[in-house]
Amino acid sequence: MESKSVDKETLCSVVRELVDKVGDIVQNAREAVGKSVETFKAEGFPKYLGPIIGLYATAFSKLNCSTYEEFRDLFQSFFQHIDVQDLFEEITENDNDWDDILKEADKKISDGFGSQLTVGTEAPLDINVTDVGSSKDITLRDMIGQENLVLVFLRHSA
Repeated sequence: MESKSVDKETLCSVVRELVDKVGDIVQNAREAVGKSVETFKAEGFPKYLGPIIGLYATAFSKLNCSTYEEFRDLFQSFFQHIDVQDLFEEITENDNDWDDILKEADKKISDGFGSQLTVGTEAPLDINVTDVGSSKDITLRDMIGQENLVLVFLRHSA
Protein backbone atom coordinates (compact mmCIF):
# COMPACT_ATOMS: atom_id res chain seq x y z
CA MET A 1 0.00 0.00 0.00
CA GLU A 2 1.30 3.43 -0.84
CA SER A 3 1.70 5.96 1.93
CA LYS A 4 -1.55 7.79 2.58
CA SER A 5 0.06 10.42 4.81
CA VAL A 6 -2.29 9.75 7.69
CA ASP A 7 -0.73 9.83 11.13
CA LYS A 8 -1.72 7.72 14.12
CA GLU A 9 -3.49 10.59 15.88
CA THR A 10 -5.69 11.25 12.85
CA LEU A 11 -6.49 7.55 12.52
CA CYS A 12 -7.43 7.31 16.20
CA SER A 13 -9.51 10.49 16.17
CA VAL A 14 -11.47 9.58 13.03
CA VAL A 15 -12.03 5.98 14.08
CA ARG A 16 -13.01 6.93 17.65
CA GLU A 17 -15.74 9.15 16.21
CA LEU A 18 -16.79 6.35 13.83
CA VAL A 19 -16.88 3.75 16.63
CA ASP A 20 -18.96 5.99 18.89
CA LYS A 21 -21.50 7.01 16.26
CA VAL A 22 -21.86 3.56 14.70
CA GLY A 23 -22.11 2.07 18.19
CA ASP A 24 -25.02 4.39 19.00
CA ILE A 25 -26.80 3.45 15.77
CA VAL A 26 -26.22 -0.26 16.38
CA GLN A 27 -27.62 0.06 19.91
CA ASN A 28 -30.69 1.91 18.62
CA ALA A 29 -31.19 -0.74 15.94
CA ARG A 30 -30.94 -3.51 18.54
CA GLU A 31 -33.62 -1.79 20.64
CA ALA A 32 -35.81 -1.30 17.55
CA VAL A 33 -35.63 -4.99 16.62
CA GLY A 34 -36.48 -5.90 20.21
CA LYS A 35 -39.54 -3.63 20.23
CA SER A 36 -40.95 -4.38 16.77
CA VAL A 37 -39.25 -6.27 14.00
CA GLU A 38 -41.92 -5.03 11.57
CA THR A 39 -41.04 -1.41 12.36
CA PHE A 40 -37.36 -2.23 11.98
CA LYS A 41 -38.12 -3.93 8.67
CA ALA A 42 -39.92 -0.82 7.43
CA GLU A 43 -37.42 1.72 8.78
CA GLY A 44 -34.25 -0.30 9.19
CA PHE A 45 -32.21 0.37 6.14
CA PRO A 46 -32.92 4.07 5.66
CA LYS A 47 -32.85 4.81 9.38
CA TYR A 48 -29.87 2.66 10.40
CA LEU A 49 -27.86 1.28 7.49
CA GLY A 50 -27.91 4.51 5.48
CA PRO A 51 -26.30 6.58 8.23
CA ILE A 52 -23.74 3.83 8.90
CA ILE A 53 -22.74 3.87 5.24
CA GLY A 54 -22.43 7.65 5.39
CA LEU A 55 -20.28 7.51 8.51
CA TYR A 56 -17.92 4.99 6.92
CA ALA A 57 -17.75 7.08 3.74
CA THR A 58 -16.83 10.17 5.75
CA ALA A 59 -14.20 8.27 7.74
CA PHE A 60 -12.72 6.73 4.58
CA SER A 61 -12.52 10.17 3.01
CA LYS A 62 -10.78 11.67 6.05
CA LEU A 63 -8.33 8.75 6.07
CA ASN A 64 -7.72 8.83 2.30
CA CYS A 65 -9.05 5.28 1.93
CA SER A 66 -11.21 4.19 -0.95
CA THR A 67 -11.78 0.55 0.10
CA TYR A 68 -12.27 -1.40 3.28
CA GLU A 69 -9.01 -3.19 2.48
CA GLU A 70 -7.12 0.13 2.51
CA PHE A 71 -8.86 0.97 5.80
CA ARG A 72 -7.66 -2.33 7.32
CA ASP A 73 -4.17 -1.79 5.88
CA LEU A 74 -4.03 1.63 7.51
CA PHE A 75 -4.84 0.02 10.85
CA GLN A 76 -2.18 -2.58 10.23
CA SER A 77 0.45 0.09 9.68
CA PHE A 78 -0.14 1.36 13.25
CA PHE A 79 -1.07 -1.93 14.88
CA GLN A 80 1.95 -1.93 17.16
CA HIS A 81 0.08 0.68 19.26
CA ILE A 82 -2.35 -0.65 21.86
CA ASP A 83 -4.86 2.17 21.35
CA VAL A 84 -5.05 1.36 17.62
CA GLN A 85 -5.58 -2.33 18.43
CA ASP A 86 -8.36 -1.39 20.85
CA LEU A 87 -10.10 0.78 18.24
CA PHE A 88 -9.83 -1.97 15.66
CA GLU A 89 -11.41 -4.38 18.12
CA GLU A 90 -14.23 -1.92 18.84
CA ILE A 91 -15.01 -1.31 15.17
CA THR A 92 -14.96 -5.07 14.57
CA GLU A 93 -17.36 -5.57 17.51
CA ASN A 94 -19.71 -2.95 16.04
CA ASP A 95 -19.63 -4.77 12.68
CA ASN A 96 -20.31 -8.11 14.37
CA ASP A 97 -23.12 -6.61 16.46
CA TRP A 98 -24.73 -5.18 13.31
CA ASP A 99 -24.51 -8.60 11.64
CA ASP A 100 -26.11 -10.20 14.71
CA ILE A 101 -28.96 -7.67 14.67
CA LEU A 102 -29.65 -8.40 11.01
CA LYS A 103 -29.60 -12.15 11.65
CA GLU A 104 -32.00 -11.72 14.57
CA ALA A 105 -34.33 -9.54 12.50
CA ASP A 106 -34.11 -11.94 9.57
CA LYS A 107 -34.98 -14.87 11.80
CA LYS A 108 -38.01 -13.06 13.21
CA ILE A 109 -39.16 -11.86 9.78
CA SER A 110 -38.60 -15.08 7.89
CA ASP A 111 -40.90 -17.24 10.04
CA GLY A 112 -38.59 -20.15 9.33
CA PHE A 113 -38.52 -19.75 5.54
CA GLY A 114 -34.81 -18.99 5.53
CA SER A 115 -33.85 -22.42 6.72
CA GLN A 116 -36.19 -24.13 4.25
CA LEU A 117 -35.23 -22.34 1.05
CA THR A 118 -32.30 -23.30 -1.12
CA VAL A 119 -31.52 -22.61 -4.76
CA GLY A 120 -34.15 -24.36 -6.85
CA THR A 121 -36.67 -24.68 -4.02
CA GLU A 122 -40.18 -23.53 -4.86
CA ALA A 123 -40.88 -20.34 -2.97
CA PRO A 124 -43.81 -20.18 -0.55
CA LEU A 125 -46.47 -18.19 -2.37
CA ASP A 126 -47.90 -16.61 0.78
CA ILE A 127 -44.68 -14.79 1.68
CA ASN A 128 -45.04 -11.00 1.79
CA VAL A 129 -42.98 -8.88 -0.60
CA THR A 130 -42.97 -5.17 -1.32
CA ASP A 131 -44.20 -3.91 -4.67
CA VAL A 132 -41.78 -1.05 -5.36
CA GLY A 133 -44.22 0.53 -7.81
CA SER A 134 -46.88 1.03 -5.17
CA SER A 135 -44.83 0.50 -1.96
CA LYS A 136 -47.51 -1.95 -0.84
CA ASP A 137 -46.88 -5.32 0.76
CA ILE A 138 -48.39 -8.12 -1.32
CA THR A 139 -47.88 -11.86 -1.54
CA LEU A 140 -46.01 -13.69 -4.27
CA ARG A 141 -49.32 -15.37 -5.10
CA ASP A 142 -50.80 -11.94 -5.92
CA MET A 143 -47.98 -11.33 -8.37
CA ILE A 144 -48.30 -14.55 -10.38
CA GLY A 145 -49.58 -13.89 -13.88
CA GLN A 146 -48.63 -10.22 -13.94
CA GLU A 147 -47.16 -9.07 -17.20
CA ASN A 148 -43.45 -8.16 -17.20
CA LEU A 149 -42.87 -9.39 -13.67
CA VAL A 150 -39.34 -8.88 -12.39
CA LEU A 151 -38.48 -10.08 -8.91
CA VAL A 152 -35.40 -8.79 -7.11
CA PHE A 153 -34.67 -10.41 -3.78
CA LEU A 154 -32.32 -8.35 -1.65
CA ARG A 155 -30.40 -9.61 1.32
CA HIS A 156 -28.82 -7.31 3.86
CA SER A 157 -25.09 -6.94 3.78
CA ALA A 158 -22.68 -5.30 6.13
